[in-house]
Amino acid sequence: MDKVPHLTTIRQCLNLLEFDEYRSIFDDHRARKLTTGNCIQQHVVTQSLKLESYDAITERLRASKQLQSMTGLASISSSALSRKTNQLCTHALQGLFTGLAAKLHALQQSTNKINEPFGKLRIVDGTDIILPRSRAAWANHCPRLRGVKMHTSVIVGDPDCVYPDRIKENAENEENAKFGEKKENAEYGENHECGKNGENGESGKNGENHESVKNEEICECLKNGRAEEW
Repeated sequence: MDKVPHLTTIRQCLNLLEFDEYRSIFDDHRARKLTTGNCIQQHVVTQSLKLESYDAITERLRASKQLQSMTGLASISSSALSRKTNQLCTHALQGLFTGLAAKLHALQQSTNKINEPFGKLRIVDGTDIILPRSRAAWANHCPRLRGVKMHTSVIVGDPDCVYPDRIKENAENEENAKFGEKKENAEYGENHECGKNGENGESGKNGENHESVKNEEICECLKNGRAEEW
């Protein structure tokens, strides 16, 4: 993602998220200033402005009245932001992504602007996210490194309509694998059963997690022209 220097543009993005008044029942029970909602907003701003440390985030917040108005925070300490970030529930972020993707689907279906004669194009992007070994024992991306291989399906409806549609990762994370299995059962039917009856099913018998998404499965879909199946 490129740097977004204009705070007006960032404000419009935050308005679409509709997270400004969100409070987690558990994590925000005693929170007075920094809630789950404005913490997520702060990190969207951080990514947009390419800020690289908690100190840079807090300094930028103190220096910008417009940023304070956008996030509802006049100031915050680096340590408080760090603690809140570590407590963030990933289910909230997952729900935010799927909700926005559903809205984009609905908007595109309400218009006739789709590529002709090809229809929608689905581009698959693969990104390695390397994590520290001490904090990511669950992320068995490869034997030498701890991390996640993230595959993103990007839909191109027309030259002016490009958005991510679906994300899968292949780390052996049981919780994420179960979420991926639910989506496959709901949307792809037989394709998931094929995966379970093959090598993944055998490895599951040996106590390994056969539900995780493997690079080989995705590559096979791409080779056979079945990118839409994942």
